[in-house]
Amino acid sequence: MFDFGFAELFVIIAAAVFLVGPKDIPNVLRSLGQGLRRLQYIRYSMSQQFEDFMREHDLNEIRHFSVDPLDDVDEKSADNHLTSNETPPLSSAEDTKEEEETKK
Repeated sequence: MFDFGFAELFVIIAAAVFLVGPKDIPNVLRSLGQGLRRLQYIRYSMSQQFEDFMREHDLNEIRHFSVDPLDDVDEKSADNHLTSNETPPLSSAEDTKEEEETKK
């Protein structure tokens, strides 16, 4: 996820020491850890609520059910349809300019 090398980590640590101060770094790291722990718990509780809802309403099979919209397509009939109903080629930008000039 994050691609930090040793040099980047050193710069971050040095900036933290200068900005926060060496005495307050443990308190800052502790509060940062607690905040991350709360976010992880929120993510866990939301996923549990989702799982409970799916289980209550017997919707687990929907979550694992995938539909491919191209399963019902018959390739041979689609190819025949495309070759039999050919559309005229699109005109280029130069052709449309010439047509506009002739209309004027």
